[in-house]
Amino acid sequence: MVGMRERYGINPNKVVISRAVFLSNIAKEIFYYTDLVREGSILCGKCPFCLGRATLIVAPKKKMFYCIRCHEYGNVVYFVSKVRSARLIDAANWLLTEYKF
Repeated sequence: MVGMRERYGINPNKVVISRAVFLSNIAKEIFYYTDLVREGSILCGKCPFCLGRATLIVAPKKKMFYCIRCHEYGNVVYFVSKVRSARLIDAANWLLTEYKF
């Protein structure tokens, strides 16, 4: 039997991760771990990785985060995988079950 990778040249893990990024709310997920304050179109808060004061910047429209102090950055799947010490695919599956997709 031929899988998605052989038939279409698509990595199924990338599809799951992309779907989780598209369907999840990065601000909501990061808000579980730190308080965020709106400053224009971005959100700012304390970074849960380095505990730097007001160093985490979240751009909800871009679905990205960045810490000025420890230089961690990425999307919601990377954030959840880093906080929960899980693989990217496990974090993506967890997000999809949280949002019931």
